[in-house]
Amino acid sequence: MWQELIRPLILLEYVSDNRGVERDRTPLTGKFWVYEQAISAPYYGIFDAAQDSLELYRLIDGSYELQAPNAQGRYPIPPLGVELGIWHGTFFNIDTAWLRWWDNKGMLLPTSAEREQADPYAWRRLNYKRRPRNSGRRLKLSGPMSNAWRRKNVMEKLRSLGIDPDTI
Repeated sequence: MWQELIRPLILLEYVSDNRGVERDRTPLTGKFWVYEQAISAPYYGIFDAAQDSLELYRLIDGSYELQAPNAQGRYPIPPLGVELGIWHGTFFNIDTAWLRWWDNKGMLLPTSAEREQADPYAWRRLNYKRRPRNSGRRLKLSGPMSNAWRRKNVMEKLRSLGIDPDTI
């Protein structure tokens, strides 16, 4: 928030110890107090994978109120049109409880890895469709730089020379 100057809609805290710092309401220093009073994010979730639990708080009249899950055990986030809940399964070769998102119709939203596994060429097709048309000429660069970085620098250099790279 201090960089983007935009208040986050939701903060998700993953419990990493048993000291309870996620619920600390100490003014000015406690995480819960800071999230509620200083940042004022509309939603604050506390996920404890070891306890297989998720708490979701909603900011109402300046105070977080614990929300009850729906019949499926998930928490609707109306501004996003999604639900947040716990999913049990294997991800990154680890079988445990994970936080996952569902759409507002109850369909589990796939991770990027799941999307890639289901359709490994979707990203390539999407990128191909977005590629601007040109005269067929290609600029070949070599070296350790990434393609995106090289492309950005070449575009800037062409513009500095008075050449519109979109017309090449």
